[in-house]
Amino acid sequence: MRKLKFLLLIAPAFFITIGCQKKDDLDRLGDLDVSKPAAIGGSLLAGYQDGALYTKGQENSIPALLFAQMALYSDLNFELPLIEQEKENGIGWNLFQTQSTFRKRSRLELTIGADGTPSLGPVFQIFPNNDLADLANNYADLGGHYQCIPFARTADLLDSDLGISIADGGSNAFYHRFAANPGVSTPADELSNYAPSFVLASLGMEDIFNFAMFGADNQTLANSSDFEATVDDILGKIIQNGTKGVLINIPEIDDLPFFNLIPYNAAPLDAAIAQQLTQLNNLSGFPHITFQEGNNPFVIFDDEHPTGRRQLMLGERVLFSLPLNLVSENLVGIQNPMPQNFVLTLQQLSTIRSATLQYNQVIEKMAAKYDLALFDLRSFVKQKSMGVQWNAINYNLDFVSGGFISLDGLFPTQKGASLVTNGIIKSINQKYGSNLPNVNCANCDAVLFPN
Repeated sequence: MRKLKFLLLIAPAFFITIGCQKKDDLDRLGDLDVSKPAAIGGSLLAGYQDGALYTKGQENSIPALLFAQMALYSDLNFELPLIEQEKENGIGWNLFQTQSTFRKRSRLELTIGADGTPSLGPVFQIFPNNDLADLANNYADLGGHYQCIPFARTADLLDSDLGISIADGGSNAFYHRFAANPGVSTPADELSNYAPSFVLASLGMEDIFNFAMFGADNQTLANSSDFEATVDDILGKIIQNGTKGVLINIPEIDDLPFFNLIPYNAAPLDAAIAQQLTQLNNLSGFPHITFQEGNNPFVIFDDEHPTGRRQLMLGERVLFSLPLNLVSENLVGIQNPMPQNFVLTLQQLSTIRSATLQYNQVIEKMAAKYDLALFDLRSFVKQKSMGVQWNAINYNLDFVSGGFISLDGLFPTQKGASLVTNGIIKSINQKYGSNLPNVNCANCDAVLFPN
C-alpha cells in the first residue's frame, strides 16, 4: 500500500499532514521523533528570495521541503504564515529606504539603456505606502513551531519588541504577522512553549548579512562572546527532553553575487571628462581624487579620511543595492561621493570575515553541546561556486544564469533551496543514522526568464 500524502493549501496557513502511513523496506527515520517539527531563523529559512517574501518561495522554503520529506515517513503537522494578498508580488524590505519602506519581488525584464542598448536584468516595483493587508497579525494561532523571520538577528529572537508592528514603531515587519502576542511574545519562548521534537535552526546569518548588506551603516555586530551567550540561551530554551535537530552555519559574503556584481572601478570616462573631474576635485580641495581615461574607482564618503571622501581601493565592494540610475543620472560615485550604505571598505570586510569565522566556531560548539547535527552551509556554498549538476542541470553561483542564487543576489532560488535541503538531509542522516532520501522538487523554480 502506497503512503497517502495530503498537501492542503488552506488559508491562513500551509499545512503538511499525513494519513494512512506505511513504511517502506528501509527504516527511514530510525529513532528520530519528528512528530513536532519546528524551525527558527531568518530570511534563509523563511524562503525570502528575489528580494521579497512570497507564497511560492515560502511553500518551497527549506523547512517546508525538509518537513514534507519527513512527512512521507511520519505523522506531522507544519504550518506556514503564507503571504496571501500579495502572494505573487510578495513583500520585501527595500534596502533603498529613501524611496519606500517595502518593495515587490524582483523579476527579470528586458530594459533599454540610455544609449539604446537592450539588457536583461532584475526589476522591482515599490509599494507606495505601508498599508499592506499581509502585514496584519493574522496567524497568532500558528502554534509557535514556526519562527522564521526575515531580518531578525539572533538577539532579536529573545526580544519581545520584535513583535511590535511597523505601524506602531517597530523595526521588523514580519514577526508581527504571526506572533502569538505581539509586543509580548519572543520567538524563542514561543518555540520553547511548543516543545518541539525536532528543530531546524539558522542562527547568526542575519547578524552578518544585515551588517554587510546595509554597508555597515547604522548597524551593529555582536562580538563572539555575546553571540555565543545568545545562541546558548536560545538553544537552552528549545532543546529539551531529547529534542533533536540541525544547526546551519553561515556562508561567507565574498561568495555571493550581492557583493561582487558591481566592480569597485566601474566608472568609465573619456579623457576629456576625466581631466575636467580631476581639475574640479583639485580646485575643491580634493587633490587625491584623480581620474583617467577608462575605468575609474568610485568616489565615496569616508569619515575616516581627513577630507571626508576618497576613491575606492582594490578589494573594496560596491553593493548590489546601489540604484544604477544614481550613477548614470546623478553622477553618484563620480562627481558626487557614494553614500556609505552602498559600499564595504577593507576594514569593514575584515570585520565581517572575522565575525563569520568566529560565529561559525560558536555554531559548531553549540551543535556539539546540544548534540545536534551541523550543516556546513559555508562549505556548501563555496562548492557551488564551482558548480554542481542536479537532474542533468548545472547550478552555480553565477548571477541569473547559475540558477542557485535568486535575483536578490543573496538567498537561494527554490531550486537552490532544494539543494540546500538535500545537504541538510545528508547531515541529519550522518548524525542520527536515518535514511531520509533526497528531495526532488519538480515544482521548485530557479530564476524565471520572461516569456
